[in-house]
Amino acid sequence: MEVSVLKTFLELVLIPFVVGVATEVVADWLIQHVKDKGDKK
Repeated sequence: MEVSVLKTFLELVLIPFVVGVATEVVADWLIQHVKDKGDKK
């Protein structure tokens, strides 16, 4: 397996995976943040 092929594979698979996980984490944090704000009122 060539290094360039492996690099392309990593870019195609890892980057979307990392972005997806990051989006999920941020969304979870936002939901918790909004819930906490709603509870304090």
